[in-house]
Amino acid sequence: MLPRRVLRLASRLGFVIVAALLLLSASYRLSQMWLIPEVTIGLAEHDTEQKALFAELARVADPSNLKIRILPFESLAAVAAALDAEQVDFAVVRPDVALPRKGLSTAILSETPIVAIRLQLLDPKARTKAKPQSGGGAKSEDEKASTDIQASSRPIAILAEHVFDRDAIARLLESHGIPESDLMPVASPADELRSAVIEKKIDTLVTAASDAGLRRLVQSLAEFKPTVIALDADTLAAGPPQFGQATIAAKSLGSGVPAEEVKTASLSLRLMAGKNVERAEVSALLQALFTNRLTLGHASGIAWQMTGLETDDATYAKLPNHRGAVDYYNREQQTFMDLYGDWLWLGLFAAGGVSSAIAWLIQVLSRRRKELVENILDRLLEILSEARQAADPDQLNELTLEVDGLVTHAVRQARWRAADPATAAALTLAIDSSRAAIRDRRLVLAQRDKDARAG
Repeated sequence: MLPRRVLRLASRLGFVIVAALLLLSASYRLSQMWLIPEVTIGLAEHDTEQKALFAELARVADPSNLKIRILPFESLAAVAAALDAEQVDFAVVRPDVALPRKGLSTAILSETPIVAIRLQLLDPKARTKAKPQSGGGAKSEDEKASTDIQASSRPIAILAEHVFDRDAIARLLESHGIPESDLMPVASPADELRSAVIEKKIDTLVTAASDAGLRRLVQSLAEFKPTVIALDADTLAAGPPQFGQATIAAKSLGSGVPAEEVKTASLSLRLMAGKNVERAEVSALLQALFTNRLTLGHASGIAWQMTGLETDDATYAKLPNHRGAVDYYNREQQTFMDLYGDWLWLGLFAAGGVSSAIAWLIQVLSRRRKELVENILDRLLEILSEARQAADPDQLNELTLEVDGLVTHAVRQARWRAADPATAAALTLAIDSSRAAIRDRRLVLAQRDKDARAG
């Protein structure tokens, strides 16, 4: 038989397991109410548009679901380093400037196309003599040259707002075989550009700007008959992911520019998350970002340029996507019960099986104890009969010792409550009767010996 403490512990083990699992589930639910997740977003402090966007997001986001804290850094490289060092949960990153090793894409904040524009200084007399060409004919050599970035023998003007924009454009043109020595930075499209074109110093302009900025630029240079030159975006797409691809629709920039749809390279601004950020936190942030777009649009123009990720190539994208972002875009946000509910129910079922097994074991042990009590009672009845028929005192002594042993077992079983009151009363009566029978038989044998010695 097992010790009493072991059996008592086993009898309560199933209940403890089930209670612990239920308590764990209840504790998690309460912690969801009390412990609201807080995420930190790192961004470059020089970009006022980004700061305005995420400051407004931190203000309008539902505080009962997510808390947002903004952490500015001195440069984009410092932001990427902070994401690698896990100082922030999210970071606004430009892949062409600094690409974090531990970052996973969650959203594209803006996609800025890099556009090359060919400018022509037209002779007024030639303009009046020019005749429209019929459609469907082959392009002339001049037309072909006007769409080739390498066709010009003059320096190429670079119009860039930031230094890293100019560096990205220089790297892009270098991949097209144009050295940095053939580039000429310009500052103002209204003055310096116009003068440079009129003086025939340049005839090609490369810039990185939004669609609205490109439309304004094309309109300001309409007198030079601007033509958009397609850059080899497919070649860049096969290399590192510093550059993206953008499509400029036909006649989307005004004045019939471009005449046809043009694919070109682009610079992307991405919101990236660390690898250790929970999927639920990423989904919550993206939901706050896109559902509050109208409000965010009043604070920053970036809100109107935000787009989601392409989930078709989510498993093999060059810039890996965070699983929480894919869940959000596919409307597959998973809660705690979605992620671990199966394991929780399996645990409850297993606990039920364990508790049933323990209950069965306890029942078996209880039945064995009852059987032992019945065996003790049967043996006492046999001793009662043997005592009446004993032929010598030695046999009575053996029966006395056996009764004492049976009494010990009976007391132990009584402490385990293995016997009901009726059985306990029967045991008491059997023990008293057995001892009385032994005592009476001992007196009978003693009187017989005495009579034998007297006769």
